[in-house]
Amino acid sequence: MKDKKRVIIGIILVFIIIGSACLIESITTKQGLGSAKIVKITEKGKVAAYISTDILKQLVKQDVDEDDLSFGPPLQLAMHAAGVSEFTKVEVKGEDESHIILNKKDISDDLIIYLAGNGTMNLCRKENSSNFLIKEIKEIIISN
Repeated sequence: MKDKKRVIIGIILVFIIIGSACLIESITTKQGLGSAKIVKITEKGKVAAYISTDILKQLVKQDVDEDDLSFGPPLQLAMHAAGVSEFTKVEVKGEDESHIILNKKDISDDLIIYLAGNGTMNLCRKENSSNFLIKEIKEIIISN
């Protein structure tokens, strides 16, 4: 009888631990998305990836030449890192409900994701990094 109680208590503890872990993950993801420090990339109506500023900083270190003092990776490179290679349109949404729709021909290495010091990401052109097209990116939607 004691063994059955221990097994039942063990099973209950495992469910409590798993439930707590799922809850913590859900809360931190929502906080990251809400603060525009994590960008959700969706393709065909499903989440393809979540990209954080830390991932984009690593892309900059690997992709940018020493002479190029870019403030972030190209949008196209970030999409490739998320596993998106084919697209016809891309919609970039900001925290303030602003958005921009770009055709495939509009996307080049000149269009960058500016990594702000506070951890947020903004969309701008490389030659005019102080004029943001979208402030505090929260979602990138890929259309095929």
